[in-house]
Amino acid sequence: MDAIEAAARAPLTFSEMESRIRALPEVREDVFRPGWFVQGASAVMSVGMLLGLTPSFLLTTGIPHSVLLRATQWGLILAVAGFVPVAIYYIIWIAKDIRGWVKDQARRMDHQKAQFAEEIKWLQRHPSAELESMLDYVRYSDVRRAGRIGLIVGSVEKLGVLPVLVSLFVLFHGGGDPFAVSGWVAALGVLLSVFWLICWIATLARGRLRTYEFLLEAALKAPGVPPTGDDGAYFSTRPALLLSVQRALLGEVHPQLWRVSIEGDSDQRRVHIRFEYEGAPTPDALECGSIVATEVLANLPGSWDLLDEYVQRNPDNPLPPLAHLAFQAGCV
Repeated sequence: MDAIEAAARAPLTFSEMESRIRALPEVREDVFRPGWFVQGASAVMSVGMLLGLTPSFLLTTGIPHSVLLRATQWGLILAVAGFVPVAIYYIIWIAKDIRGWVKDQARRMDHQKAQFAEEIKWLQRHPSAELESMLDYVRYSDVRRAGRIGLIVGSVEKLGVLPVLVSLFVLFHGGGDPFAVSGWVAALGVLLSVFWLICWIATLARGRLRTYEFLLEAALKAPGVPPTGDDGAYFSTRPALLLSVQRALLGEVHPQLWRVSIEGDSDQRRVHIRFEYEGAPTPDALECGSIVATEVLANLPGSWDLLDEYVQRNPDNPLPPLAHLAFQAGCV
Protein backbone atom coordinates (compact mmCIF):
# COMPACT_ATOMS: atom_id res chain seq x y z
CA MET A 1 0.00 0.00 0.00
CA ASP A 2 1.56 3.34 -1.00
CA ALA A 3 1.45 6.54 1.02
CA ILE A 4 -1.53 7.98 -0.84
CA GLU A 5 -3.66 4.89 -0.25
CA ALA A 6 -2.68 4.86 3.41
CA ALA A 7 -3.69 8.50 3.72
CA ALA A 8 -6.96 7.82 1.99
CA ARG A 9 -7.86 5.02 4.40
CA ALA A 10 -6.68 6.82 7.54
CA PRO A 11 -9.53 8.46 9.48
CA LEU A 12 -9.88 12.17 8.83
CA THR A 13 -9.34 14.30 11.95
CA PHE A 14 -9.60 17.99 12.71
CA SER A 15 -6.11 17.91 14.16
CA GLU A 16 -4.71 16.82 10.82
CA MET A 17 -6.72 19.50 8.99
CA GLU A 18 -5.47 22.16 11.38
CA SER A 19 -1.83 21.12 11.01
CA ARG A 20 -2.11 21.27 7.21
CA ILE A 21 -3.80 24.68 7.26
CA ARG A 22 -1.11 26.07 9.57
CA ALA A 23 1.57 24.71 7.23
CA LEU A 24 0.21 26.59 4.21
CA PRO A 25 2.70 29.19 2.90
CA GLU A 26 1.30 32.69 3.20
CA VAL A 27 1.74 35.85 1.21
CA ARG A 28 4.14 38.03 3.15
CA GLU A 29 1.67 40.93 3.31
CA ASP A 30 -1.00 38.66 4.80
CA VAL A 31 1.11 37.46 7.72
CA PHE A 32 0.04 39.21 10.91
CA ARG A 33 2.05 37.96 13.83
CA PRO A 34 2.87 40.77 16.27
CA GLY A 35 6.37 40.53 17.68
CA TRP A 36 7.26 40.01 21.28
CA PHE A 37 7.35 43.77 21.90
CA VAL A 38 3.73 44.32 20.78
CA GLN A 39 2.52 41.24 22.63
CA GLY A 40 4.30 42.43 25.75
CA ALA A 41 2.81 45.91 25.37
CA SER A 42 -0.67 44.40 25.11
CA ALA A 43 -0.08 42.44 28.30
CA VAL A 44 1.19 45.57 30.06
CA MET A 45 -1.91 47.51 28.94
CA SER A 46 -4.24 44.79 30.24
CA VAL A 47 -2.46 44.60 33.59
CA GLY A 48 -2.51 48.38 33.87
CA MET A 49 -6.25 48.59 33.21
CA LEU A 50 -6.95 45.92 35.81
CA LEU A 51 -4.60 47.48 38.34
CA GLY A 52 -5.99 50.96 37.74
CA LEU A 53 -9.66 50.06 38.09
CA THR A 54 -9.52 47.47 40.86
CA PRO A 55 -8.84 49.95 43.72
CA SER A 56 -12.25 51.55 43.09
CA PHE A 57 -13.81 48.31 44.41
CA LEU A 58 -11.70 48.40 47.58
CA LEU A 59 -12.44 51.86 48.94
CA THR A 60 -14.57 50.51 51.78
CA THR A 61 -12.00 47.93 52.87
CA GLY A 62 -9.26 48.40 55.42
CA ILE A 63 -6.57 48.95 52.78
CA PRO A 64 -4.92 52.37 53.26
CA HIS A 65 -6.14 54.91 50.73
CA SER A 66 -2.56 55.88 49.94
CA VAL A 67 -1.89 52.33 48.74
CA LEU A 68 -5.02 52.37 46.59
CA LEU A 69 -4.04 55.75 45.15
CA ARG A 70 -0.55 54.53 44.30
CA ALA A 71 -1.94 51.37 42.66
CA THR A 72 -4.34 53.42 40.53
CA GLN A 73 -1.57 55.78 39.45
CA TRP A 74 0.71 52.92 38.47
CA GLY A 75 -2.16 51.27 36.64
CA LEU A 76 -2.72 54.46 34.64
CA ILE A 77 0.97 54.68 33.78
CA LEU A 78 1.13 51.04 32.67
CA ALA A 79 -2.08 51.31 30.63
CA VAL A 80 -0.78 54.37 28.77
CA ALA A 81 2.66 52.83 28.28
CA GLY A 82 1.11 49.68 26.80
CA PHE A 83 -1.67 51.34 24.80
CA VAL A 84 0.44 53.83 22.83
CA PRO A 85 2.78 51.33 21.06
CA VAL A 86 -0.08 48.89 20.46
CA ALA A 87 -2.26 51.60 18.94
CA ILE A 88 0.58 52.86 16.70
CA TYR A 89 1.41 49.33 15.57
CA TYR A 90 -2.18 48.44 14.68
CA ILE A 91 -2.78 51.73 12.86
CA ILE A 92 0.32 51.19 10.73
CA TRP A 93 -0.60 47.55 10.06
CA ILE A 94 -4.20 48.40 9.07
CA ALA A 95 -2.97 51.16 6.75
CA LYS A 96 -0.53 48.77 5.07
CA ASP A 97 -3.20 46.07 4.80
CA ILE A 98 -5.69 48.44 3.15
CA ARG A 99 -3.02 49.69 0.77
CA GLY A 100 -2.04 46.10 -0.06
CA TRP A 101 -5.62 45.06 -0.82
CA VAL A 102 -6.11 48.02 -3.11
CA LYS A 103 -2.79 47.43 -4.83
CA ASP A 104 -2.61 43.67 -5.39
CA GLN A 105 -5.84 42.11 -4.16
CA ALA A 106 -6.05 39.74 -7.15
CA ARG A 107 -2.56 38.33 -6.56
CA ARG A 108 -3.25 37.62 -2.92
CA MET A 109 -6.59 35.96 -3.66
CA ASP A 110 -5.04 33.80 -6.38
CA HIS A 111 -2.37 32.67 -3.94
CA GLN A 112 -4.90 31.67 -1.29
CA LYS A 113 -7.17 29.97 -3.85
CA ALA A 114 -4.29 27.83 -5.08
CA GLN A 115 -3.39 26.81 -1.53
CA PHE A 116 -6.98 25.88 -0.71
CA ALA A 117 -7.23 23.88 -3.93
CA GLU A 118 -4.44 21.62 -2.68
CA GLU A 119 -6.27 21.04 0.59
CA ILE A 120 -9.51 20.28 -1.27
CA LYS A 121 -7.71 17.65 -3.37
CA TRP A 122 -6.36 16.08 -0.20
CA LEU A 123 -9.82 16.00 1.37
CA GLN A 124 -11.25 14.35 -1.74
CA ARG A 125 -9.20 11.24 -0.98
CA HIS A 126 -11.53 10.55 1.92
CA PRO A 127 -15.01 9.03 1.54
CA SER A 128 -17.78 11.55 1.07
CA ALA A 129 -19.71 10.07 4.01
CA GLU A 130 -16.77 10.91 6.25
CA LEU A 131 -16.62 14.44 4.86
CA GLU A 132 -20.36 14.88 5.44
CA SER A 133 -19.99 13.73 9.03
CA MET A 134 -17.14 16.17 9.63
CA LEU A 135 -19.12 19.00 8.02
CA ASP A 136 -22.16 18.32 10.17
CA TYR A 137 -20.05 18.45 13.31
CA VAL A 138 -18.38 21.71 12.23
CA ARG A 139 -21.79 23.33 11.73
CA TYR A 140 -23.01 22.00 15.05
CA SER A 141 -19.92 23.35 16.83
CA ASP A 142 -20.34 26.76 15.21
CA VAL A 143 -23.98 27.06 16.28
CA ARG A 144 -23.17 25.80 19.80
CA ARG A 145 -20.27 28.24 20.20
CA ALA A 146 -22.35 31.15 18.91
CA GLY A 147 -25.02 30.32 21.48
CA ARG A 148 -22.48 30.25 24.30
CA ILE A 149 -20.99 33.58 23.26
CA GLY A 150 -24.44 35.16 23.15
CA LEU A 151 -25.30 33.76 26.57
CA ILE A 152 -22.16 35.16 28.18
CA VAL A 153 -21.51 38.49 26.47
CA GLY A 154 -24.53 39.16 24.25
CA SER A 155 -23.56 41.11 21.12
CA VAL A 156 -20.46 42.87 22.43
CA GLU A 157 -18.46 41.63 19.42
CA LYS A 158 -20.56 43.92 17.17
CA LEU A 159 -19.12 46.95 18.96
CA GLY A 160 -15.59 46.29 17.71
CA VAL A 161 -12.87 47.91 19.81
CA LEU A 162 -15.34 50.32 21.46
CA PRO A 163 -15.50 48.36 24.79
CA VAL A 164 -11.72 48.68 25.18
CA LEU A 165 -11.86 52.40 24.44
CA VAL A 166 -14.64 52.84 27.02
CA SER A 167 -12.56 51.00 29.62
CA LEU A 168 -9.56 53.22 28.85
CA PHE A 169 -11.76 56.31 29.07
CA VAL A 170 -12.99 55.25 32.51
CA LEU A 171 -9.41 54.74 33.63
CA PHE A 172 -8.13 58.01 32.16
CA HIS A 173 -11.15 59.93 33.46
CA GLY A 174 -10.16 59.05 37.00
CA GLY A 175 -6.73 60.56 36.39
CA GLY A 176 -5.04 58.14 38.76
CA ASP A 177 -7.45 58.83 41.62
CA PRO A 178 -9.57 55.82 42.77
CA PHE A 179 -12.00 58.23 44.48
CA ALA A 180 -12.87 59.80 41.12
CA VAL A 181 -14.38 56.56 39.78
CA SER A 182 -17.36 54.92 41.45
CA GLY A 183 -17.35 51.18 42.02
CA TRP A 184 -20.06 50.39 39.47
CA VAL A 185 -18.34 52.46 36.76
CA ALA A 186 -15.07 50.66 37.46
CA ALA A 187 -16.92 47.34 37.31
CA LEU A 188 -18.37 48.34 33.94
CA GLY A 189 -14.90 49.16 32.62
CA VAL A 190 -13.45 45.83 33.77
CA LEU A 191 -16.37 43.78 32.45
CA LEU A 192 -16.29 45.48 29.05
CA SER A 193 -12.61 44.66 28.69
CA VAL A 194 -13.12 41.04 29.75
CA PHE A 195 -16.13 40.61 27.45
CA TRP A 196 -14.22 42.07 24.52
CA LEU A 197 -11.32 39.67 25.16
CA ILE A 198 -13.73 36.70 25.26
CA CYS A 199 -15.35 37.80 21.99
CA TRP A 200 -11.98 38.33 20.32
CA ILE A 201 -10.78 34.81 21.19
CA ALA A 202 -14.15 33.25 20.26
CA THR A 203 -14.25 35.12 16.95
CA LEU A 204 -10.86 33.73 16.00
CA ALA A 205 -12.05 30.22 16.88
CA ARG A 206 -15.26 30.63 14.84
CA GLY A 207 -13.21 31.94 11.93
CA ARG A 208 -11.29 28.66 11.90
CA LEU A 209 -14.58 26.72 11.97
CA ARG A 210 -15.70 28.67 8.89
CA THR A 211 -12.46 27.67 7.16
CA TYR A 212 -13.15 24.01 7.95
CA GLU A 213 -16.70 24.39 6.65
CA PHE A 214 -15.56 26.00 3.39
CA LEU A 215 -12.95 23.32 2.68
CA LEU A 216 -15.28 20.41 3.48
CA GLU A 217 -18.13 21.85 1.40
CA ALA A 218 -15.79 22.50 -1.53
CA ALA A 219 -14.42 18.96 -1.34
CA LEU A 220 -17.93 17.50 -1.40
CA LYS A 221 -19.08 19.67 -4.30
CA ALA A 222 -16.00 19.17 -6.45
CA PRO A 223 -15.95 16.19 -8.84
CA GLY A 224 -13.78 13.26 -7.94
CA VAL A 225 -14.90 12.38 -4.41
CA PRO A 226 -14.42 8.61 -4.27
CA PRO A 227 -17.71 6.70 -4.06
CA THR A 228 -17.94 4.29 -1.16
CA GLY A 229 -20.36 1.60 -0.16
CA ASP A 230 -21.81 3.66 2.70
CA ASP A 231 -21.94 6.94 0.75
CA GLY A 232 -25.57 6.60 -0.28
CA ALA A 233 -26.57 4.96 2.98
CA TYR A 234 -25.29 7.89 5.01
CA PHE A 235 -27.92 10.31 3.73
CA SER A 236 -30.70 7.95 4.77
CA THR A 237 -29.44 7.38 8.33
CA ARG A 238 -31.31 8.72 11.33
CA PRO A 239 -28.57 11.16 12.49
CA ALA A 240 -28.13 12.68 9.03
CA LEU A 241 -31.86 13.08 8.39
CA LEU A 242 -32.73 14.46 11.83
CA LEU A 243 -29.81 16.88 11.85
CA SER A 244 -30.83 18.18 8.42
CA VAL A 245 -34.54 18.66 9.14
CA GLN A 246 -34.18 19.98 12.69
CA ARG A 247 -31.65 22.56 11.58
CA ALA A 248 -34.01 23.62 8.78
CA LEU A 249 -36.92 23.92 11.24
CA LEU A 250 -35.19 26.67 13.23
CA GLY A 251 -37.38 29.75 12.86
CA GLU A 252 -39.87 27.99 10.54
CA VAL A 253 -42.18 26.20 13.01
CA HIS A 254 -45.66 27.52 12.19
CA PRO A 255 -48.29 27.50 15.00
CA GLN A 256 -50.38 25.06 12.92
CA LEU A 257 -47.56 22.56 12.55
CA TRP A 258 -48.23 19.45 14.62
CA ARG A 259 -45.71 16.86 13.48
CA VAL A 260 -42.79 16.43 11.07
CA SER A 261 -41.42 13.01 10.20
CA ILE A 262 -38.83 11.91 7.69
CA GLU A 263 -37.28 8.81 6.17
CA GLY A 264 -34.77 7.98 3.46
CA ASP A 265 -34.28 5.26 0.88
CA SER A 266 -30.66 4.79 -0.15
CA ASP A 267 -31.58 2.38 -2.97
CA GLN A 268 -33.93 4.84 -4.66
CA ARG A 269 -31.79 7.78 -3.44
CA ARG A 270 -34.84 9.60 -2.17
CA VAL A 271 -35.89 11.31 1.07
CA HIS A 272 -39.54 11.53 2.11
CA ILE A 273 -40.63 14.28 4.51
CA ARG A 274 -44.17 14.75 5.82
CA PHE A 275 -45.67 17.83 7.49
CA GLU A 276 -48.89 17.35 9.48
CA TYR A 277 -50.99 20.34 10.52
CA GLU A 278 -53.77 21.08 12.98
CA GLY A 279 -56.60 22.00 10.62
CA ALA A 280 -56.28 22.90 6.96
CA PRO A 281 -52.80 24.46 6.51
CA THR A 282 -52.84 28.14 5.62
CA PRO A 283 -50.62 29.56 2.86
CA ASP A 284 -48.19 30.82 5.51
CA ALA A 285 -47.98 27.37 7.09
CA LEU A 286 -47.35 25.76 3.70
CA GLU A 287 -44.68 28.34 2.90
CA CYS A 288 -42.83 27.58 6.15
CA GLY A 289 -42.94 23.87 5.35
CA SER A 290 -41.73 24.50 1.81
CA ILE A 291 -38.75 26.46 3.13
CA VAL A 292 -37.82 23.56 5.42
CA ALA A 293 -38.14 21.06 2.57
CA THR A 294 -35.97 23.23 0.31
CA GLU A 295 -33.20 23.38 2.93
CA VAL A 296 -33.35 19.62 3.44
CA LEU A 297 -33.07 19.12 -0.32
CA ALA A 298 -30.08 21.49 -0.44
CA ASN A 299 -28.24 19.21 2.00
CA LEU A 300 -28.65 16.19 -0.29
CA PRO A 301 -26.35 15.22 -3.17
CA GLY A 302 -27.49 16.25 -6.62
CA SER A 303 -28.53 12.69 -7.51
CA TRP A 304 -31.05 12.49 -4.65
CA ASP A 305 -34.74 13.47 -4.79
CA LEU A 306 -37.06 14.81 -2.11
CA LEU A 307 -40.73 13.92 -1.71
CA ASP A 308 -42.43 16.52 0.49
CA GLU A 309 -45.96 15.86 1.77
CA TYR A 310 -48.33 18.34 3.48
CA VAL A 311 -51.40 16.85 5.17
CA GLN A 312 -54.07 17.81 7.68
CA ARG A 313 -54.07 15.85 10.91
CA ASN A 314 -57.03 13.52 11.33
CA PRO A 315 -57.40 12.49 15.01
CA ASP A 316 -60.05 9.89 14.10
CA ASN A 317 -57.85 8.18 11.54
CA PRO A 318 -54.25 9.23 12.34
CA LEU A 319 -51.41 8.57 9.92
CA PRO A 320 -48.45 6.71 11.38
CA PRO A 321 -45.31 8.85 11.26
CA LEU A 322 -42.51 8.08 8.86
CA ALA A 323 -39.46 6.22 10.10
CA HIS A 324 -37.93 9.14 12.05
CA LEU A 325 -39.90 11.68 14.11
CA ALA A 326 -38.25 15.11 13.81
CA PHE A 327 -40.85 17.31 15.49
CA GLN A 328 -44.16 17.00 17.34
CA ALA A 329 -46.06 19.77 19.06
CA GLY A 330 -46.06 19.44 22.83
CA CYS A 331 -42.99 17.16 22.88
CA VAL A 332 -39.68 18.46 24.23
